[in-house]
Amino acid sequence: MPINFMSTLKGSLLEGFFPEGWDLAKIDRCCDQAPEDVTERQPWWHKGFEPVPCASLTDFDTMMGHEIAWEIKAARDAGKEIVFILPVGPMGMYKWVLYFLTQWGVSCDHVHGFNMDEWSDGEGNTLPPDDPGAFQHAMEEALYGPLGELTIPEAHRHFATKAHLPTYPEKIADLRHSLEQGLAVAHLKPYTADQDIRPGHILCKIAAKIQTTAFCIFDLPESQNRNIYLELGIAIGLGRPFVLVKSARAQVPSLVEGLDYFGFTSYTGLRQEVGERVQVGQFSAILPQEDTFITDTYFVADGEFEQEDF
Repeated sequence: MPINFMSTLKGSLLEGFFPEGWDLAKIDRCCDQAPEDVTERQPWWHKGFEPVPCASLTDFDTMMGHEIAWEIKAARDAGKEIVFILPVGPMGMYKWVLYFLTQWGVSCDHVHGFNMDEWSDGEGNTLPPDDPGAFQHAMEEALYGPLGELTIPEAHRHFATKAHLPTYPEKIADLRHSLEQGLAVAHLKPYTADQDIRPGHILCKIAAKIQTTAFCIFDLPESQNRNIYLELGIAIGLGRPFVLVKSARAQVPSLVEGLDYFGFTSYTGLRQEVGERVQVGQFSAILPQEDTFITDTYFVADGEFEQEDF
């Protein structure tokens, strides 16, 4: 019999320790590659996942810190919101996140942070946030506090407590997915500019879709992404019908004051209401019949292309 984790678990102090939902054999298989082969791509990996070897823990802290900071900067430059699921252990990378963001002067008001874990008792009650042993306290001390004026807004900081952990799926939900589900009841299917690759500048591709789809949906984000207003201007110039959607936290800029919009406070509400509103609204005459399902019947614009100087 091989001597390994799975064969020695039964009867040990760890038996019954791990959550019942964990497939320990599957986890063990995922960690079964030899060290020299660990970077070889596996069939189940996400297409965007790429392991980066680090020679030491110090290298790991620096490289991971730079990666987090770079993604924050790239999202801000593109005018997009960004979500991170953040660990508390290891923690060394956060000093480098702090260093790079401070050096670059990058504000984090577009960042949403979700702590992946927290200490709790058997009933899920967690430590008070100011307890030195609490993971929330550790995050506040290592990253959120030291960032100062550049920090992530308190409303964007989410911690794995008994009250807030069940809300994670809703808060992390994707706008596009919610629109796709909500408008399926109207027999509509979406198109977004980054779902395929075509010749020429992406702005030309966006303009072509604005002109040919039944209507467009423009997301008015908290970050005031200028790309979206350029896309909206194209739709207005071409005389194409459109819907504006806006979360409760986003401000309506003076540029679009007077235009009607669909306001939502949660992605659940968006899924439940947007399809019905579109069906009974100004688009009912151009919507497909109930027994048809047309591909790419509306275009979702949320600032997909990189920042340009126009």
